[in-house]
Amino acid sequence: MTLLMSTLHFLAAYSLTWISYTGPVLESVDTPLRVPPTKAQMNFVTSVMLLGSIVSSLATGQLPELLGRKKTELIAGLICALAWALIVTAKSINQMLAARFLMGFGCGIHFVVIMTYINEISQSFIRGTMASIPLFSFSIGCLVSYITGWVCSYEVIGYLNLSTCVLFVVLVNFLKESPVYLISKKQDKEALAALQFYRGDSKATVAVLEEFEHLKKQQESSMYAEIGTDEVLENNDSREEKDIATGSKEMSPWKTLVTSKSTQRGIIVLTTHIVLSCFMGSSAVQAYAGHFFLAAAPDISPHLCSVILAVAIVAGNAIAVLGTDLFGRRVLMISSCAVCTICLAVLVTLLRWSWAPDWAVPLVMLLYPCAFQAGVQNVPMVQLSECFMPNVKGIASSIVITCNGLSCFVLLSVFGVLVELLGLDGTFLLFCTISALTTVLAFFTVKETKGIPLEEIQAMYERGYFYWQ
Repeated sequence: MTLLMSTLHFLAAYSLTWISYTGPVLESVDTPLRVPPTKAQMNFVTSVMLLGSIVSSLATGQLPELLGRKKTELIAGLICALAWALIVTAKSINQMLAARFLMGFGCGIHFVVIMTYINEISQSFIRGTMASIPLFSFSIGCLVSYITGWVCSYEVIGYLNLSTCVLFVVLVNFLKESPVYLISKKQDKEALAALQFYRGDSKATVAVLEEFEHLKKQQESSMYAEIGTDEVLENNDSREEKDIATGSKEMSPWKTLVTSKSTQRGIIVLTTHIVLSCFMGSSAVQAYAGHFFLAAAPDISPHLCSVILAVAIVAGNAIAVLGTDLFGRRVLMISSCAVCTICLAVLVTLLRWSWAPDWAVPLVMLLYPCAFQAGVQNVPMVQLSECFMPNVKGIASSIVITCNGLSCFVLLSVFGVLVELLGLDGTFLLFCTISALTTVLAFFTVKETKGIPLEEIQAMYERGYFYWQ
């Protein structure tokens, strides 16, 4: 089920990397468009997908709560299918821009809902592994994209992606809605059936019934927790607050966000880690990797360079899938940050003083994305699915995902300016400094959430920001 729901992660990666090898085709005299686009237009084709993702994550944070997880995923899939239909039939640059924006918009909706959906259908002892699979699927999407871009035509690639979108929409219809969402809508019979479906049981076993009761209690606590009964009644005698305190009135997600210290702290910690990870320069390292590969081995194919880099990213995500539940979130995050810092420090010295053979720089540039994907990229996203009550997961995901998109957009916008001002070695020294800061911050603030119930995770954030509190 998780693999199926991660399909749009696969397609998002495919769509992001697609422009790297189709750009020359679009700009050539044999362009599928009526008129070859200008450089400025091609730059916008590259970035507009990210813009669409930012807009949708801002605008659709409450969609999973209004329509449900399954319907939200269906909407995302339909938008992505429409986007690829527009791409394969595009004859003008405006249609291509609209298609790329729609692709980003659909992926943004998916990014907001996917971690919540997976967390709500996964058992606690495997939820870290399950939550790591979308990012693993993303890396596979990069790898497959580069390989097919190497051996397939522009038209074939477009129709392959369109077919994948259509197949995703068809298969999602056979899934059940999240049991947690159904419980929140008082559809207990449907929720129990959904839980049986996701546990692979043909009938309600004792284990399923116990888990169902636990989910119901958890849902009740998410609706009425965060404000103590005695405290509310003593401090204010208003009717609304009495209703909330006694459990006769559901607490809105935004009110929970405003009143809950644990929710606020969780969002602040995860957003900080996500933003800092963007400014550790992973996208810049990947952008320059091909240049350094060619410098070390002039005869190597650019397509092969991309495939080698994608394999390193896949390896990092494989470590994340295997290690998230094996080693725990905290160890993986800190060790990953530390290895990234070391890689960047070595890279800076190599760029500055050239003290090693030419192959040393490409080697470091393979180790860095592998380490980055193993923890820095993976752990905050896994914890995003673990740390919030069901009624605020949509809002929390929307905030964190939006900040992630904005940070990546800012980095890509200023990277060229940084290289001009600081030089390549100075720019990577800045990334190294941010990476070291992220390592220290991770040591102090990353909570261990492996196998820990939601109530205890909330209690940890309620006590404070630091790990030992």
